Amino acid sequence: MASKFNTLGRISALAGIALIFAVSTTGAMAASTPTNQWKFNEAAAGAAAVDSVGSNSGTAFGNPAPQPSTEVAYTSPANPGSMQFDGQNYFEVTNILSADFTICAWIKTLSTGGDWHWIGANIIEAEVGGYGLDYGFGINNEGKLMFGNGGVLNGGEADANTMGNTVVADNTWHEVCVTRNNTTGENILFVDGNQDASGFTGVGLLTANPVARIASGTDGAAPFVGFIDDLRLYTQVLPGTEIASNFETDEVIYQSGVGLANTGNDSRALLALGGSLLLAGAGAIAFARFKRAS
Repeated sequence: MASKFNTLGRISALAGIALIFAVSTTGAMAASTPTNQWKFNEAAAGAAAVDSVGSNSGTAFGNPAPQPSTEVAYTSPANPGSMQFDGQNYFEVTNILSADFTICAWIKTLSTGGDWHWIGANIIEAEVGGYGLDYGFGINNEGKLMFGNGGVLNGGEADANTMGNTVVADNTWHEVCVTRNNTTGENILFVDGNQDASGFTGVGLLTANPVARIASGTDGAAPFVGFIDDLRLYTQVLPGTEIASNFETDEVIYQSGVGLANTGNDSRALLALGGSLLLAGAGAIAFARFKRAS
């Protein structure tokens, strides 16, 4: 009997160690820290959108101002809310994107825009009138993602867009991302962790507008009506594997049949399980040694 407890204990302890190591390693692989992150957990309408990792908090505009969302039912300590926009309200932040970057956000909307990046139903943009080194990331006239910018393309100055293939304006939560490589001009669109489309737009530092708008635009953008949650800006190109890992392991839960954005670390449950297995295994080994001694 003691030998059986000893064997079971060793198996349990090893399983716990393996599980803790696997979860911890996965987390370390997906450890890129955003330069700015707006979780939109504010409790009052019109409050500044707090940048949880930097100092780039957003100023609210509109009457009424952006509203804390009732769409997320305050059930996750890591993500108690999102922000609701009505098409005329928005936030302004300092534009920190210029060369290589990644933008990710959770959205829920039916809004559609035009077929150029300055007239999309934009999630975030820093546009200027006429040609300029600017950008816009939002939804086009087909309800699909769109990213575009002004820059040097094929030897000349030009505006260009990359259009997505998946409809995201369907009143369902989606995580949407875009990466932009300033060396090659390539940008890649992602929907729910999967690559959706790619294309090439002009290169150059996109600093024409020092201010970026969230859920609005400065050059004829279409209204964005809906919800935005957990908007993150990275000053690097995230690999597709990391974007997929973020989506799959950390950023979506389903509650009451509704997909909700969740930026909490859902791997905590796996870590707890690993710890329980380790403790149970250690206990079984100790019991086996006690039985042998007695």
